[in-house]
Amino acid sequence: AAWSRSQNAHEYVRILVAAPGLGKTRLLHEIARRLRVQRAPLVQSTARQRERDDAYAMLASILPAIAALPGAAGISPASAAVLAGIVPQLADRFHVAAEVSTGNTDEQLRRRGLAVADLFGAVSEEGAWALLIDDLQWADASSLYCIERALARGAGAGLLLLGASRVSIPSLASSSQEIALPPLTVAEVGALLGSMAVVNADHWSDARTEAIQRHAGGSPFGVLQFLRAAIASEAVSVTAGQWMVHSEIEVERLLQGTAVDQARILSISADERECLVALMLHESALSVASLVNLLQVSEQVVGDRLAGLERGGFAARGNDGSWSVAHALLRESAAELLTKGDWLLGARRLGNWLARTAGTDAEYRQAVRLLLSGDDRDGAFAIAKQLILRAPREAFDESTVARVILGGVDDPPLAERLRALVRARRRSYLARLIGGAAALIAVVAAAVLIPFRPVRLVDVSELNALEFADPSTPFERPLRVEVRNAVGLRSTWRDGDSVHFTSSDSGVVLRGRTAAVIRGGVAEFDSLFVAEVPYADRGGQPDYEAYKQATPVLIPRLFA
Repeated sequence: AAWSRSQNAHEYVRILVAAPGLGKTRLLHEIARRLRVQRAPLVQSTARQRERDDAYAMLASILPAIAALPGAAGISPASAAVLAGIVPQLADRFHVAAEVSTGNTDEQLRRRGLAVADLFGAVSEEGAWALLIDDLQWADASSLYCIERALARGAGAGLLLLGASRVSIPSLASSSQEIALPPLTVAEVGALLGSMAVVNADHWSDARTEAIQRHAGGSPFGVLQFLRAAIASEAVSVTAGQWMVHSEIEVERLLQGTAVDQARILSISADERECLVALMLHESALSVASLVNLLQVSEQVVGDRLAGLERGGFAARGNDGSWSVAHALLRESAAELLTKGDWLLGARRLGNWLARTAGTDAEYRQAVRLLLSGDDRDGAFAIAKQLILRAPREAFDESTVARVILGGVDDPPLAERLRALVRARRRSYLARLIGGAAALIAVVAAAVLIPFRPVRLVDVSELNALEFADPSTPFERPLRVEVRNAVGLRSTWRDGDSVHFTSSDSGVVLRGRTAAVIRGGVAEFDSLFVAEVPYADRGGQPDYEAYKQATPVLIPRLFA
């Protein structure tokens, strides 16, 4: 019905609100499956806990998929440039230059909200489409604001937006309606047990059902996890179609804290646990190919491990064939459920793999945090350094770099190293800027102040070298010399400047002083002497032809 409304150009926004384990994710997956059957344009995503403090992180996860929908090309170039500032890959898709980020300012937030509205509107113009977002409680405030602005401007006409959250989302309250999913009551837990086997009061008391409901918090997933652990430990069984209890002590132990999940994880094989650790530590689903690359085993081996985890209720396969943990509670409780050795090894392996394959800043940040949680601080810093150096210089400053990259991880030594790196990068930039300016000034100064080439003689073609047979005799005929510098600007002669030049026309080396400056760049010489005749024939006479051939260009020297 909701999809039918959106097909009639009506906006339909609903947020499922319920405690963990009540089936929100499963419900969204089922809705997504039905929409795919109807070939509805669909974008599906999950907000990540570690990115809740990263501005626009959730938007960055959904924008590429929305931009690929029919109608997205109708977005204005200005809006496309703004969105490319969030996801650089969009610059190639929309053929625009990404707008440079200037920090998470109010003006930037407003512009990005308008750009998201423009994109939503362009897609809606083409027809109805659906956007499903799980775990909205982890969504960053900037992304929620942009979505709310788009909905408030009516850009969601034809949009079916379904979200799932553990708590209410105030920023979307004005544009959406909440649907609360209450936890199972004791009676409903009893009905769930009865759907699997007969609950005989002689073997199964109402108090035990109540204890299970309390332990699971009314979560169907929690109830099933308890039953799996109890059956695996032989504390409970289904005998002759009835629930039977064999060990009250073991049942009581399993009802304490995280004992159920810990017992079940430790009961699976080391190979399956290795695969489960990867799924628990990664913040989104992993494909079989990714797991093959990560674990360095064959596809058949990965398939067998995943099948075992699926049978045990630890892993679930999505509609696209990717795999994730069966429930978010397993991922969030990883630190409590895994042994220290499993955690350290899994975090380092996954962090290094992400660093090699990361395509987005979010994946680089996750790699940093995983390596840090695996006690590999140097590896975390190396990846963080790559992230900082590949980003625009304005993307990070001393006050935000640690928060953006490390998220909620508190590591003062690493945070200080990141701040020092940002300071060093800023100093390097300033040094390059100053060096470039100095080099430019030096080039301009050299071009303007060094007047020695090229040089052109004026009115000298009639010079006859034979007239200078006696070096002591001055040549009284005025000569004019013009000098231009390296960029073609005329130099300025001063009275009394000296010149030493060789004339290729006459084959004579002359030296003298300026008599008068005719105009800028041109001087007249009225008293020049033969300074040197470097070539002579065998008879001791000057060989002017040989000198002319050996000196085809004018060679000047100026002396202040």
